[in-house]
Amino acid sequence: VRARQAAEAVIARNADFIIIQVNLGAFGVIEAAKASPRKVLWTTFYTDKYTLDQQRFSASLLLDFTKPYRDVVARISRGQRGGYYEMRPGAGMSLGVIRNVSNETKLRVLKVFNEVVGNTRKIDEIIDRIVEESRVAKRRVTCSSPA
Repeated sequence: VRARQAAEAVIARNADFIIIQVNLGAFGVIEAAKASPRKVLWTTFYTDKYTLDQQRFSASLLLDFTKPYRDVVARISRGQRGGYYEMRPGAGMSLGVIRNVSNETKLRVLKVFNEVVGNTRKIDEIIDRIVEESRVAKRRVTCSSPA
């Protein structure tokens, strides 16, 4: 219910593309997209959900744990006792088939994805800035003194 409500709220604010990060919430988001009077595309993370809404599904960032698992096991076999393995595009993450967009958009998305895989393009993590801006705004409100 909450995922659908959140999707309806952003659709009402003219969102035309939704990135679904909550697996069980996907159903509510898809229902909201289907109910929208205008076309709202959506994408998922982890698995391909094309069969749930073939007219609005755009693509998925697919996870495959085979390569990361083998790499980590190989490190352990060589005696490494700790560490970090970054699952990222090209290392456990791939892009599924792109649908419901123009060929030009498909080519642009594939170009950017391949640049990220090849480390020739860096994408800023904007979530950190949004969270930090929110914290700063809250401090201003709670720390301000009356005039």
